[in-house]
Amino acid sequence: MVIEFMLTKLPEGTEVYVFGSFINTASPNDLDILFLYDPSKCLPQNAYKEHLSFIEYLEVCSELKVDATLLTYEEQLESNFLAISKAIPVNECEELTKRFTRINYSLRSKFAAERGVSLTTIITIF
Repeated sequence: MVIEFMLTKLPEGTEVYVFGSFINTASPNDLDILFLYDPSKCLPQNAYKEHLSFIEYLEVCSELKVDATLLTYEEQLESNFLAISKAIPVNECEELTKRFTRINYSLRSKFAAERGVSLTTIITIF
Protein backbone atom coordinates (compact mmCIF):
# COMPACT_ATOMS: atom_id res chain seq x y z
CA MET A 1 0.00 0.00 0.00
CA VAL A 2 1.18 3.50 -0.80
CA ILE A 3 0.67 4.89 2.68
CA GLU A 4 2.76 2.15 4.29
CA PHE A 5 5.55 2.77 1.79
CA MET A 6 5.51 6.52 2.44
CA LEU A 7 5.63 5.90 6.19
CA THR A 8 8.96 4.10 5.72
CA LYS A 9 10.40 7.33 4.30
CA LEU A 10 9.75 9.29 7.51
CA PRO A 11 12.29 9.72 10.31
CA GLU A 12 12.61 6.63 12.50
CA GLY A 13 10.01 6.54 15.25
CA THR A 14 7.52 8.85 13.53
CA GLU A 15 3.81 8.07 13.84
CA VAL A 16 1.21 9.76 11.63
CA TYR A 17 -2.44 10.41 12.48
CA VAL A 18 -5.47 11.94 10.76
CA PHE A 19 -7.91 14.13 12.67
CA GLY A 20 -10.41 16.92 12.17
CA SER A 21 -12.90 17.42 9.36
CA PHE A 22 -11.44 14.70 7.14
CA ILE A 23 -12.68 12.00 9.52
CA ASN A 24 -15.76 13.88 10.70
CA THR A 25 -17.42 15.20 7.53
CA ALA A 26 -18.27 13.97 4.05
CA SER A 27 -16.74 17.02 2.32
CA PRO A 28 -13.61 18.14 4.17
CA ASN A 29 -11.86 21.36 3.19
CA ASP A 30 -8.44 20.16 4.27
CA LEU A 31 -6.56 17.20 5.68
CA ASP A 32 -5.38 17.59 9.27
CA ILE A 33 -2.33 15.43 9.95
CA LEU A 34 -0.49 14.91 13.22
CA PHE A 35 3.12 13.76 13.18
CA LEU A 36 4.49 12.41 16.44
CA TYR A 37 8.24 12.19 16.35
CA ASP A 38 11.22 11.37 18.52
CA PRO A 39 13.43 14.47 18.97
CA SER A 40 16.48 12.25 19.48
CA LYS A 41 16.04 10.96 15.91
CA CYS A 42 14.64 14.11 14.29
CA LEU A 43 15.71 17.46 15.69
CA PRO A 44 12.76 19.81 16.32
CA GLN A 45 14.32 22.54 14.18
CA ASN A 46 14.40 20.09 11.24
CA ALA A 47 11.08 18.35 11.89
CA TYR A 48 8.96 20.12 9.28
CA LYS A 49 11.60 19.72 6.58
CA GLU A 50 12.03 16.03 7.41
CA HIS A 51 8.28 15.43 7.00
CA LEU A 52 7.68 17.73 4.02
CA SER A 53 7.80 15.06 1.27
CA PHE A 54 5.11 13.08 3.06
CA ILE A 55 2.98 16.24 3.43
CA GLU A 56 3.38 17.05 -0.26
CA TYR A 57 2.51 13.52 -1.29
CA LEU A 58 -0.64 13.59 0.86
CA GLU A 59 -1.67 16.86 -0.78
CA VAL A 60 -1.28 15.38 -4.26
CA CYS A 61 -3.07 12.14 -3.44
CA SER A 62 -5.89 13.59 -1.37
CA GLU A 63 -6.33 16.68 -3.55
CA LEU A 64 -6.65 18.65 -0.30
CA LYS A 65 -4.44 21.13 1.50
CA VAL A 66 -2.64 19.39 4.36
CA ASP A 67 -2.58 21.15 7.70
CA ALA A 68 0.31 19.49 9.53
CA THR A 69 0.83 19.48 13.28
CA LEU A 70 4.18 18.20 14.52
CA LEU A 71 4.61 17.19 18.14
CA THR A 72 7.24 15.26 20.02
CA TYR A 73 5.97 12.29 22.00
CA GLU A 74 6.50 14.29 25.19
CA GLU A 75 4.47 17.24 23.86
CA GLN A 76 1.67 14.86 22.94
CA LEU A 77 1.64 13.36 26.44
CA GLU A 78 1.54 16.82 28.01
CA SER A 79 -1.25 18.06 25.74
CA ASN A 80 -3.22 14.80 25.38
CA PHE A 81 -3.68 15.80 21.73
CA LEU A 82 -4.46 12.29 20.45
CA ALA A 83 -7.38 11.80 22.81
CA ILE A 84 -8.73 15.33 22.49
CA SER A 85 -8.58 15.35 18.68
CA LYS A 86 -9.79 11.74 18.34
CA ALA A 87 -7.01 11.20 15.82
CA ILE A 88 -6.68 7.85 14.07
CA PRO A 89 -3.54 6.29 12.55
CA VAL A 90 -3.16 7.36 8.92
CA ASN A 91 -2.93 3.78 7.71
CA GLU A 92 -6.30 2.99 9.36
CA CYS A 93 -8.15 5.87 7.68
CA GLU A 94 -10.39 4.16 5.12
CA GLU A 95 -11.43 7.38 3.37
CA LEU A 96 -7.81 8.33 2.78
CA THR A 97 -7.10 4.87 1.40
CA LYS A 98 -10.05 5.26 -0.99
CA ARG A 99 -8.71 8.60 -2.21
CA PHE A 100 -5.27 7.09 -2.75
CA THR A 101 -6.68 4.27 -4.86
CA ARG A 102 -8.51 6.80 -7.04
CA ILE A 103 -5.34 8.71 -7.81
CA ASN A 104 -5.19 9.13 -11.56
CA TYR A 105 -2.46 9.12 -14.12
CA SER A 106 -2.23 12.91 -14.37
CA LEU A 107 -1.66 13.30 -10.63
CA ARG A 108 1.10 10.72 -10.71
CA SER A 109 2.61 12.48 -13.71
CA LYS A 110 2.49 15.84 -11.92
CA PHE A 111 4.09 14.38 -8.79
CA ALA A 112 6.86 12.78 -10.86
CA ALA A 113 7.53 15.97 -12.83
CA GLU A 114 7.71 18.11 -9.70
CA ARG A 115 10.32 15.79 -8.22
CA GLY A 116 12.32 15.23 -11.38
CA VAL A 117 11.78 11.47 -11.47
CA SER A 118 10.27 9.30 -14.17
CA LEU A 119 6.61 8.37 -14.18
CA THR A 120 7.71 4.73 -14.30
CA THR A 121 9.48 5.23 -10.97
CA ILE A 122 6.35 6.74 -9.41
CA ILE A 123 4.10 3.98 -10.73
CA THR A 124 6.55 1.28 -9.61
CA ILE A 125 6.91 2.73 -6.13
CA PHE A 126 3.30 3.70 -5.63
